[in-house]
Amino acid sequence: MAGVLRLHAEPVRSNLTRRRIAVMARKLNAKQNRTPKRVLLLPDLDHAKRTVLNSLGSPDSTRAYEYVIDDFIACYCSEPRLAFGKHVVLRYRIELESRLLAPATINVRLAAVRRLAYEAADSGLLSPELAAGIQRVKGAKKLGVRLGNWLTVDECRRLLRAPDEKTLKGKRDRASFVIQAGPEFKRLGKNSLDEMCMATPAIYRSSLIVRTASKLYRIQNGGPL
Repeated sequence: MAGVLRLHAEPVRSNLTRRRIAVMARKLNAKQNRTPKRVLLLPDLDHAKRTVLNSLGSPDSTRAYEYVIDDFIACYCSEPRLAFGKHVVLRYRIELESRLLAPATINVRLAAVRRLAYEAADSGLLSPELAAGIQRVKGAKKLGVRLGNWLTVDECRRLLRAPDEKTLKGKRDRASFVIQAGPEFKRLGKNSLDEMCMATPAIYRSSLIVRTASKLYRIQNGGPL
């Protein structure tokens, strides 16, 4: 009886061993499939691109980022397939500079490429080391200095109070006018301001909000407030 039991136990052990080996092989294959890459193919780039676009809330930002990422992917895929790293982004920056784009435009496009690399690394598609190198790529240098003689706060206040209220020009500079739009502009009303305006006027519904040094004006053409 014991011999019979041993005969049945051997196949059971071999089956368990095969199952364990199969499970370990599947785990090993899954781990290998999740290993970050150095060279991204079009499906990988498209996945990272969709991740970036889905994370944006503004339609304008989505449209701008999509245009920039498509432009970068076209440049990246036009060359022999290289590792998606720092040197690739540097070559793209040189390409943008050869187009005589403004430094601010180049920096905006590089920011989109950095975001693409970040999302690719976060999804496990790109090596974190390569993504970190892309983040360290410097933008285009903005040349030039701001010219002009800048006024102090006191000089700005004296300038705003300079108009003479006794003259037509002075009254115009110290008041807000309501103009009707149409084939011919027509003045609907005038509102005097005793103090200088401290901020850009704001529009709220059908009224205009003006803030001076100590008052807040609301200009509206009749109707409930």
